[in-house]
Amino acid sequence: MTSHGIDWSEWSKLDGWLTVSEGRLLYELSKKTTGRGAVVEIGSWKGKSTICLARGLGDRASIFAIDPHVGSEEHHKGGAEKVWTFDQFKQNLERFGVVDFVTPVVDYSDKVGQRWSQPIELLFIDGAHDEPSVQKDFELFWPHLVVGGWVVMHDTTGTWIPGLCGWKGPRKVAARHLFGSEEIGPMRVVDTITAGQRVAPGACFPRGAKRRLRLRKLFTDGLSVAINMANRLPSPMVWTIRKLLRRA
Repeated sequence: MTSHGIDWSEWSKLDGWLTVSEGRLLYELSKKTTGRGAVVEIGSWKGKSTICLARGLGDRASIFAIDPHVGSEEHHKGGAEKVWTFDQFKQNLERFGVVDFVTPVVDYSDKVGQRWSQPIELLFIDGAHDEPSVQKDFELFWPHLVVGGWVVMHDTTGTWIPGLCGWKGPRKVAARHLFGSEEIGPMRVVDTITAGQRVAPGACFPRGAKRRLRLRKLFTDGLSVAINMANRLPSPMVWTIRKLLRRA
């Protein structure tokens, strides 16, 4: 790998739902890992997030990218045609020069989690969106996260960007296990990502900052829902609401 940076303009052209801000966060957290555990990604789609994680790590380690590559539950509704993303996934990794630094695990995360035994330093959860599946992903992989490691969850929160209002399942699991846990210290919220760093039980950290972040997130979630509902209204009403918001 000749360069560990990312051409974000080229990266943005890849198929996927990660924003540039979210990609930069994954890159930043991956770059800060120390090798005390693996980097694990649950849900790769066509490699957009995988590339950020791999570029952040550079030549230091391999990323375990877990995905059955048959699409999510949204792709299986209504008798839709079968989805197979692995070929495009590999092509994108090759395009960004990281294919040799990624270990694809073509399987469902619950099956992988049941046999997982390695310590994890960075865990990115972006698999199925229903609450039981997200909860299962967290339960299976969280015990392996080392103290000081980060758990990053996608689709957990609303944003100011129309169309990005998160999913109920990831949002509830993040509220319960990240904001609601004493084993999560410093936190980050970037677009639809909520991330938290694992701390030792009883560790001291600024809890006030965590509470303020949660209040800001709740406000943003509510505003996002309102914006996305408003976008379904007739165009003149949407225009009026946007005009009022600009004046606020």
